[in-house]
Amino acid sequence: MPELLRLPGVAADTTEAVLAEWLVEEGAEVAAAAAIATVETDKAAVDIEADADLRLIRLLVPAGARIEVGTPIALVAGPREEVGDADAVLRDLGVSAEAPVEIAERRDVDRKSTRLNSSHRCISYAVFCL
Repeated sequence: MPELLRLPGVAADTTEAVLAEWLVEEGAEVAAAAAIATVETDKAAVDIEADADLRLIRLLVPAGARIEVGTPIALVAGPREEVGDADAVLRDLGVSAEAPVEIAERRDVDRKSTRLNSSHRCISYAVFCL
């Protein structure tokens, strides 16, 4: 069954982040623990990992968008799961595929090797709130 991939919390006090880059394209199959996207906060850049094998059906947020933690960023499904009308699935999930987003200015951040999976569990926590 298709589900929403939401922006996970990157650090304890972080309420928003910039989705800096998508590392996979729409329609791509992604293995568990593979990086899907990179997000940036004021202090670090962090990769978001898949928590299971999946297929990326629809990207909901463009690269460069500043978004709040918990915001849906993609529609995903099982690797071989057929999804007919992605727009209808999104409507059923209560998500507008055309919600406005703010595109943030690029800034230099400390690139750490931290990876978060989509279920908000930290794989290797190397970002510390200072």
